[in-house]
Amino acid sequence: SKCVSFYSLFGYSATSTFRSGPASCAWLESSVAAAGSIIELIEVPKVSSPRRIEPSPSSDPSLTFLHHLCIDVTPLSPLPLPSYLAELNTTSLKSFGKHLNLLQPPYQKQIGRVVYALCYVEGP
Repeated sequence: SKCVSFYSLFGYSATSTFRSGPASCAWLESSVAAAGSIIELIEVPKVSSPRRIEPSPSSDPSLTFLHHLCIDVTPLSPLPLPSYLAELNTTSLKSFGKHLNLLQPPYQKQIGRVVYALCYVEGP
């Protein structure tokens, strides 16, 4: 699926795929992230009944910080975050023909005693 492909950019690969009722699921693990770092993807099939369409962070920027997944990319590259994102964008273009969509460009934020470089990248 395109979600599995997207997270492969960050070193994750599917280790288990399974069904939960009508939903297709996959567990992704990273060989470079902290041990036990697992992302569970759940693809729920479309239903034919009309449903309210939830806005996405790309259509409503105020939602950017409400629904997100944090991935520490520090072990993936010694580059500063802007350079790493440029490299990741090149890989994404070559592999999938798609640019990374930054919902918020890199910025610094102090969390506890550590200053982190953060950004928000839109998922598939």
